[in-house]
Amino acid sequence: PSMPHGQEVAQVLAEASEEFLGMVKSYNARRGFGFIACEATAAKFGRDVYIAKAEAQLVFASDPGAAAAVADRQQPPSLAEEDLVRFRVRLSAEGFPQAEQIRAVRRLQGTLLVAPGDGAMGDAAADGRVVSDDLAAVHGGVREAIVPRAACGQTQLSAGDKVTFCVLDAGQADAAARRTQTPEALLVMRVPPKQSNLGCVLGCCTLILPRPPVSGTLQVGAVAGRPDLELHCHALGDRVILSGLPRDADQAELMRFFAKHGATAASVANSDLLSFAAIAFPGPAEVCRFIARSLHTFADDKETRLARLLPRRPAGADAARLPGLPAPTLAPAGDSGVLAVRWSPVVLAADYCVELRPAGVQGEWQAVDAATGQWARGGRSGAGCFGREVSSCRVTGLPTSVVFEARVTYHTACGCLS
Repeated sequence: PSMPHGQEVAQVLAEASEEFLGMVKSYNARRGFGFIACEATAAKFGRDVYIAKAEAQLVFASDPGAAAAVADRQQPPSLAEEDLVRFRVRLSAEGFPQAEQIRAVRRLQGTLLVAPGDGAMGDAAADGRVVSDDLAAVHGGVREAIVPRAACGQTQLSAGDKVTFCVLDAGQADAAARRTQTPEALLVMRVPPKQSNLGCVLGCCTLILPRPPVSGTLQVGAVAGRPDLELHCHALGDRVILSGLPRDADQAELMRFFAKHGATAASVANSDLLSFAAIAFPGPAEVCRFIARSLHTFADDKETRLARLLPRRPAGADAARLPGLPAPTLAPAGDSGVLAVRWSPVVLAADYCVELRPAGVQGEWQAVDAATGQWARGGRSGAGCFGREVSSCRVTGLPTSVVFEARVTYHTACGCLS
């Protein structure tokens, strides 16, 4: 049944007054247009929100206080990429969302006192807290804000991390009222790590990526849809590592999406068991920006598609999500029944598990106990791992009549396994 006319009018008025928060994804002052990235509007309209030149020019002209949000910019200020904005939406004649009543929002910086819960595998996502002198300056001396997990996209955060964020309505109450309120941090993004720490895990999640259709074989011009890719995604300092690719997913298909989010190259490696991809970015700033949003739009074949970053899906305890190390080397270590194992370390490893088995029999891998150097014949469980700074070990007590082979796997700080 159709909605009564009075309810239709009320709904239209409510939608017209709804306000959104987003980030300027692109803006070209010379050409006079741009787009805002906003998860709420992407979910509602299926695309980014268009910025007309006339609306962009009003941001600072109609609101003198807005210049404080971009105080570090040369004057007079103008809208620029990565600006945080509040806005309302009206639909164009074609039904596309266009921004109006755009207002600049100040970007603040602070340090996490408590990291928000990761929400992985159905766990309750507890709020975190951030402390910020920038916040105190705009919120009546209040230095702390709540950090909801949902405001961080799929960024992996720890206490002590530097983050940027914004708060709303700080200026609508007097100073005394603001001191009694705990603001909520929104659009939280990690400050990019230093070049020396590019191996840190910035995010661990599942990427749902729509695939382009393939040409049909039954009739000319027919196309067939394909299921979305569901990929495990690790965001590192200057790259994203994907696992779970099907064999027909190649670099060109991945770059249709990632190139629109700042990536410069993609490489795919296939093995007998798994396929992986490495997506290179210019630096950690682009990776931090990518992982901070859970919903991304991209134009593909004249359509706008939506890719989603979700909390990582559960996997078996021994399910590999990361590329393996090259085969380690084994060599006699002088004494009878002792072998030296050496492997190539990786910066993202939190620890290493060394395993041996008799060569050529395809038997069960059995771990080396890191504390004793003994070959743990009971298997991997409880054998202990070697620290991230270790790249070799001595294994003692081995039978001298057996030739061994070895493998080394690693865990990351997020708990995933190579």
